Amino acid sequence: MPALLQATGVWADATRDAGYISIGQRLDYLLPDHLPMGPHMTFGAALLQGAAAGAAGAAAAAPPAAVGFVPTALGGTPLSAWMPPDGPQWRAMTDGVAHALAAAGPGARVRGLLWVQGESDALSESDAKTYRTRLVAFLASLRARLAAYHSALPVVMAVMSTARRADQFPYIQQVGACQRQAWDLRGRGRGVRDAQLSVANSTENVLTVDMADFEFYAQDMGYGKQWTHLTKRGECDMGTAMASAWLASGLA
Repeated sequence: MPALLQATGVWADATRDAGYISIGQRLDYLLPDHLPMGPHMTFGAALLQGAAAGAAGAAAAAPPAAVGFVPTALGGTPLSAWMPPDGPQWRAMTDGVAHALAAAGPGARVRGLLWVQGESDALSESDAKTYRTRLVAFLASLRARLAAYHSALPVVMAVMSTARRADQFPYIQQVGACQRQAWDLRGRGRGVRDAQLSVANSTENVLTVDMADFEFYAQDMGYGKQWTHLTKRGECDMGTAMASAWLASGLA
């Protein structure tokens, strides 16, 4: 069973509906059938099962005793909230990692980052245009900050889906031309999705899954019915896909 670091600083088993996509919050505007669970539950379970299966034929490859997650996500936050040195989520995340390792005790290791973010930067043209540059800088800063725990922190990133979301997030795919390769010579992206794909293709140890492959549900948050959030099944399937990408990469 995966573990989740609680707000009290104590590790506990993650259970159904106990994992939040926003730390410490229940997002009551979500439909009851889709209360947030996040991808970590199925990611952790698949990682443990995959490691155990891999260990079956090789005595030297023992499965981990536990997989734990440090929840620092906050729904609706733009990338600027995560940038060092003063972004509030930057401080919460880096401090959280240190507290989590202290609580876990000797032998605990930082293995990587699950990154599901980008919609809030698709609300304005200026944020979308600079998203790639800022994401590269964020990852470099985070890896430097956590270098004592991992020399080249692996990242599994969910690339934003564009289907039935453009009214709410107008720059999620494009600013101008609708082409995946739409980058000018200064490396500025035409949209958040394209920025994420470009970063993944050019940055070491960044794996991706495509949120377009997972189930959303229609919800009206003032823009007409849009696919704003994943269903619970969508979150679970995304977590499994993230784990599959992780295990296949050899980074696990």
